[in-house]
Amino acid sequence: MKKKLFAVLLFSFFTAGHCFAYDSDGHKAIEKQAYRLFEDLKATADHPDGHTMLAFLKGAGDLSNYPTPYSSYPDFSLERQFAQDKQMYHFMASNDAVLEAADQPDPASQQHRLLMLSLKDCLQMMYFFFRETELNPKGASEAGRGLYVLIHVVEDSYSPEHTTRDEQSGELVTIKGWNLSRLFWPAAAKAREPGSHLMRLLHNSSHPAGDASWAGNEQGGLSPQASQAAHAVAALLVTLWEACNKPESTDQFIDAYFAKYFQAIGSTVQGSVFTFANSPDTINFDFSSLFKSNTSKYATFGYDRFPKQVLLATTSTSFSRHPLGSYGLNYEYFVTPGAADNKHSVFSRMPYAIGGAVTEINQGKNSFSNNIIIKAYTKTVISIPLLPTDLEPYAGAGLMPFSGAKHFNAVYGVDGAINLGNDWGIGNTTTTVRLIIGFEHDFSGIPAKNSVTLKIGFNTWQGRVIKTDYKN
Repeated sequence: MKKKLFAVLLFSFFTAGHCFAYDSDGHKAIEKQAYRLFEDLKATADHPDGHTMLAFLKGAGDLSNYPTPYSSYPDFSLERQFAQDKQMYHFMASNDAVLEAADQPDPASQQHRLLMLSLKDCLQMMYFFFRETELNPKGASEAGRGLYVLIHVVEDSYSPEHTTRDEQSGELVTIKGWNLSRLFWPAAAKAREPGSHLMRLLHNSSHPAGDASWAGNEQGGLSPQASQAAHAVAALLVTLWEACNKPESTDQFIDAYFAKYFQAIGSTVQGSVFTFANSPDTINFDFSSLFKSNTSKYATFGYDRFPKQVLLATTSTSFSRHPLGSYGLNYEYFVTPGAADNKHSVFSRMPYAIGGAVTEINQGKNSFSNNIIIKAYTKTVISIPLLPTDLEPYAGAGLMPFSGAKHFNAVYGVDGAINLGNDWGIGNTTTTVRLIIGFEHDFSGIPAKNSVTLKIGFNTWQGRVIKTDYKN
């Protein structure tokens, strides 16, 4: 059991380096070039010169770390790096979208279908994050999003491992999924692009040269596609300045940005919709009504949520020849992680919980109360790439308060947690069924030193949301 756990953790550690689109040097180079482009902008009828706009964004707290590039640091928020349902932070498609697209009859149809399934969701997330950043840059950053996360998403959208773009126009051909998020893929999903090491529908999981292809001979030492990314980031900064200074037109500015830098190939822009000739397919990228229908606090709930309170019924059995088990209840309270763009603290990015358990040992020689064990522990959460599952290592202490010996002891273990089915609710609380299979080591040996645990119950959810009110 311990060897298997170590292997999974080791796998996650060594694959982490293969998950970064435009490795950290690439993100830094692209962001630096974007700043140079932004600073060199001349004044127009729509905006002042770049230096004036830069001073405004610095003063507002959007570019709080300027001129140091910070857009690589969101990659170190590990739950976004590994969790299957958070790949939109890297402008990537979901597993289900890739599998559905792979069923199409030819490569062009596969890429188009994957784009249709993914582009709207990616743009909607960017829209919500942009609105947060515009309205409260400091609060958005404290919540773990903010401008640097947005810049990171834009940069990733120009990585050839994450998207395929037309070489001339930069229009999106498709949005790729992450190879490491499944063990087995259909052959169509893993097929290579003609004459290339790149896969048609997936990001390479081992030595992804496409992520390192940012270096080139263009201005700033960038490749053509990385240079396009730098221009898109500079345009994002202009769009943010425009939205902050003319908030009544924010949606028009965002729509214009999406239309120019995220247009689907073969489409025509009609208002805020990408339409395709001779096809009923459309992609609507106007999300203003969705934003207005949500409170500011919960607009991003679907993209950035974590368990809040967990209540579980538990049972365990030991590895001994005559296994002794226990049954009881566990309660856990999770604290959401902090800023993802803060390079100084790994722990601020990790969800962690404080938990307690009351269990009864299955042995008849003592009274019911003498067999009660009370435990307290802390745990953290590590997302697993290959499964929609979290590893939750924990450590704490236990006590038998009603027995004569007390048996105060240390415990540690790891839970494999998965959420089952659709959300439901008790009152106004969003809730999901939670199943855990785990391993626990108890130094006291009561009821056994090593046990397998089964836990089932439910958890409520909390979003990593801005912590202060909007400034306007």
